[in-house]
Amino acid sequence: MKRYLMTIFTGILLILSVNSYAKENCEECHKKITVSVSHESLNCIECHEPEGDHYAPAADFKINAKGCLKCHEEYEGMLKSPMHTRNKEKRYVKNVFEQYDPEFFGKNCEGCHVKSCVDCHAENNDPHKIAKPETSVCLKCHNDYYIGADYTGLGIREDHERYQRGIKVAGKYHQKMLPDVHYEKGMDCGECHTMKSLASGKRSGKVCKDCHSPDKEVFEHSIDAHLQKMACSTCHGAWAPVEYGTFWIKFEGDARKDYFRWLKSPSEDYRKSSYKRYNRRPHIGVNKDGRYAPIRPMFINVFSLIRNKRALFENKVLSYDYRVFAPHSIRRETRLCPTCHENKEAFLIYDNKSRIFMPEKDGMPFKSFKNGENANIINGRAVTPDEYRTIHDLYMDNKSLQLKKWNKLLDVFE
Repeated sequence: MKRYLMTIFTGILLILSVNSYAKENCEECHKKITVSVSHESLNCIECHEPEGDHYAPAADFKINAKGCLKCHEEYEGMLKSPMHTRNKEKRYVKNVFEQYDPEFFGKNCEGCHVKSCVDCHAENNDPHKIAKPETSVCLKCHNDYYIGADYTGLGIREDHERYQRGIKVAGKYHQKMLPDVHYEKGMDCGECHTMKSLASGKRSGKVCKDCHSPDKEVFEHSIDAHLQKMACSTCHGAWAPVEYGTFWIKFEGDARKDYFRWLKSPSEDYRKSSYKRYNRRPHIGVNKDGRYAPIRPMFINVFSLIRNKRALFENKVLSYDYRVFAPHSIRRETRLCPTCHENKEAFLIYDNKSRIFMPEKDGMPFKSFKNGENANIINGRAVTPDEYRTIHDLYMDNKSLQLKKWNKLLDVFE
């Protein structure tokens, strides 16, 4: 019994000794490390578990972020977050590109992938200075065509080198646009996209009506159909980056890549460009809840394969996908009535008379990148010509509403 008690006592002394001197022992090699105030009371081994003859990084997802989740267990769901697993993107790439390149995702899409808590929470990229991410941290991945940069008023640029100027974020040039009103008010991304919501698999912890109630004194809000049948961002989303036609050129063997040196090179085997990229009001479709909502091309993927200086095929359309989305360019002011009710192009309904670009002359199997009949709308569907006629005719037949709107506009100038 005495020997048993001595063993327990020795073990306790050993633990106390290790905890007491762990920091000092680590600092023999790691002399310049400064820990953030929120963690300065902790010893190194309280976060860093033994791994072989050293200690593991505390926040790496490959060890299930054990060092962080010891205290922050409520965020364990982040290990299965889309920002980490990217399962939806992988499935999409597999369906579209696998027949031509099973390694397409690894070559071209692997860059933005949360692998550790400190990818977002390391202040100035120092993993020992833990902080709540500000919007600038989110923009490391959420830039260019991906939702996020538009929140701060940064739009996409055309691919051609003549347009490679302006504000540079994460190595990409952006065009200055009107920012989201919430950004102007000083709100960071995390105020809506909370850790709790992300860890539970939700994109956001809030929706518009959690903070805002429609004011019926506002003309557009006084129309019941607007509130019942439309997503808020359909009117209040001022603009969005839009890319029509994403062109991929794959090289195999002794191909002359230098002929395409002015194009973007996402990986050694590929060059990438687009038919048209610009910043505009989003098109309108119908979301899965039956409401009119913003849509834009997810990707209209066009593929060419060059093998040993010979083009095996060119401009093969692999997907024609639009997607319901939420533009982060919210403004208090909205669209004017005619931009929807007298504009069928807003609903991806086009005719030949209004066309400027003619992709069929470049070998495309369609006449427009903006045609709802061709498009697969992810999380929704396209507006039909009959639906648009109803939208148009109800407005044109109601002269009293038009007059009321114009009187409201004239009041501004009085």
